[in-house]
Amino acid sequence: MTTTTDSYLSNISNESLEVLHHFGPEAPLQLNTYARSLEDALQETLQQQTLLRRQVQQLQSDRRELQDTLSDRERLFAYVTRFFSAHGPCPGGAVISRCEIPDWQHHQH
Repeated sequence: MTTTTDSYLSNISNESLEVLHHFGPEAPLQLNTYARSLEDALQETLQQQTLLRRQVQQLQSDRRELQDTLSDRERLFAYVTRFFSAHGPCPGGAVISRCEIPDWQHHQH
């Protein structure tokens, strides 16, 4: 590497001058463009990770809630009744009337 009398270039390290010499005068622009693209990709990945983490937490919560519902007869009965009620997700899918309530429902209160 040759020494220079230019005051700007004299403040640049030999390593930086080698990079400029090897990659050309646009090397800083190219490096900056690459670094910004990399930063944008990292930010996007972190946002996706945060979203996926929230979705997994919600699914875990839903799973626990369903397990609790399936393991408790009264909760399961109430859930099925709401599910097939006129305002439930499957209205009219089944008719559940008071006379169809199993005996265990009456004896647990």
